[in-house]
Amino acid sequence: NSTYGFLVQSSDIEIRNGTIDASSGSYGVYNNSSAVLILDEVEIISNLTGIDSSMSTDCYLEVKNSSISTSSPSGSSYAVRLSGGMNTFTNTDITGSYYGLYVNGSIQELNINGGEIVGNKEGLYMRTSGTANVNSGNILSKTSYAMYTYNMDALEGYVSDITQIDQTKLMAQLEYMESINNIVCYTVEGNAEGSFRVYVYYDMKIRGIETVAPALSALYVTMS
Repeated sequence: NSTYGFLVQSSDIEIRNGTIDASSGSYGVYNNSSAVLILDEVEIISNLTGIDSSMSTDCYLEVKNSSISTSSPSGSSYAVRLSGGMNTFTNTDITGSYYGLYVNGSIQELNINGGEIVGNKEGLYMRTSGTANVNSGNILSKTSYAMYTYNMDALEGYVSDITQIDQTKLMAQLEYMESINNIVCYTVEGNAEGSFRVYVYYDMKIRGIETVAPALSALYVTMS
């Protein structure tokens, strides 16, 4: 219909080899049940949200060998939005016109293996008390793109004080860094409301060296 490409309300469902087109609607797949939902080799095209499982806290969602994309530039546009349940994405490309993968709630578990996560605003937004294992081929947002392309004007909109970024150090990193993979984020709530300390573990691929190097970054994030 004009709102949902596919609505999951109760029964367990498995969809293989197909396309769910909600390019003129709001949701590609909307799940508000505790059902088991498995998507294999499915293309989901939606205007606002590709997969929305934000109303289900006990569902089991498995997506593999698929692609999910949205087209609306709205700030409430999510390629995938999760708030609970067990969630696994394998070799699935998630492309959001605003958010790529948006996780906000008490998910039980999130596993991402392969695929690409891209968002015009943020590729991966995660605020959860659950377990998250992210092994994506690439996570890209405007923020990371600005850093990888040394676009300080674009990066300025995502930090509180651009002068605190060492431009010489950033340029040096870009010269030897080929890619980052296996990203895992750990969050701790800060003292101020809407603030978080984020510890980001990742494997860094250095140009000319086959063995990846483990790395850890600490960030202080405030919600605006």
